[in-house]
Amino acid sequence: MKTILLTRTDRPSGAAVAFALLGSRHELCAIIAEKRDSMLTRKKSMAQVVADALRAQGAGFVISKAAEMLGIKLRRIFRRMGLVRQGPPYRSVGELLIDHAVNCFEVDDHNGREAIDIVERLKPDILVLANTRIIKGPLLAAAPRGCINLHLGKLPEYRGMASCFWEIYAGEKAGGVTVHRVDAGLDTGDIVARETVAITPEDDEDTLYEKKLRIGAQLICAALDLIESGGESPLRQDPGRARTYSLPSGAQRRELAQRRQERSS
Repeated sequence: MKTILLTRTDRPSGAAVAFALLGSRHELCAIIAEKRDSMLTRKKSMAQVVADALRAQGAGFVISKAAEMLGIKLRRIFRRMGLVRQGPPYRSVGELLIDHAVNCFEVDDHNGREAIDIVERLKPDILVLANTRIIKGPLLAAAPRGCINLHLGKLPEYRGMASCFWEIYAGEKAGGVTVHRVDAGLDTGDIVARETVAITPEDDEDTLYEKKLRIGAQLICAALDLIESGGESPLRQDPGRARTYSLPSGAQRRELAQRRQERSS
């Protein structure tokens, strides 16, 4: 099938899914990448975004995210200079494009007219989402076979943000990876494919994310195979089991860190 990937710049998830699609039977005709800074600063200045994050999530979280963004940007620069070995794994779509010729369009808003025009012009069979904002309106109906999304959490129990953190916080022994249909809600669409991932005592949010991403990128391709063959058996989510999460607070992050430290001592 002819696919378009919607993702964000400077995030590993989009790069992992794009690389998997390039190695699959399906055509990746384009990537539409929403600028990561645009998503953060759509309604606020960067200074306000940072100030709000410091209050809500704490300095440790803000520093770790700033270091992640800087590391991804520097890796891409060093790759172009030949100072870092060739991927995969790729840490951003920009890095993947150094090695693979794929049409890539950067936009300020996936729900904006520019992204919709690109999709209407290229006429994909289906849209694939990885780490995007909530997709609304015309874009949901822009491809004849709709949209599927990669969610790095078990559904419907862990909808929303930071699924890896919340699964560890809740003491789960296994986490989930889910590919689901995209509707107007937040992670509410029918499930197309899913896998479980063991959570070990050594896992933190970052290690669990990496394990899930490796599985999830291949799960997207498996879901596309099912849809193309007509073998899709969508599973409706049970609203009685659904919970939706936002980013954890600084206090919750400190609590989990303390619990992990106590287990290891």
